[in-house]
Amino acid sequence: MSGRPRSDLELIGDRLEQVEAILAYEGALHRRLIAVRSPLNLSGSAVLPTRSMRKRWTDLLETMLRLDAKVATPAAAAELLRQIEGLRRAVRAHEADIGS
Repeated sequence: MSGRPRSDLELIGDRLEQVEAILAYEGALHRRLIAVRSPLNLSGSAVLPTRSMRKRWTDLLETMLRLDAKVATPAAAAELLRQIEGLRRAVRAHEADIGS
């Protein structure tokens, strides 16, 4: 792999994309919810550049912690996916703003 090293913000964006893909997969819901915990736990809100993004991150983690993987509903997983998608879009938009 060549080029410049990935920033922490880019890495969070990458992890959010990975988590979106896991949740969008058609496999067993409880397995998908368990699988998304690890990539999200590897990241932190400290590198997020705005208070709004940090609030979204906190809300996302709170939602994830409330979900019991064994009894979560598809609607609850869809809400988590919506939060992840919103934060990922905000991160990528910020990257585009600072890159231009």
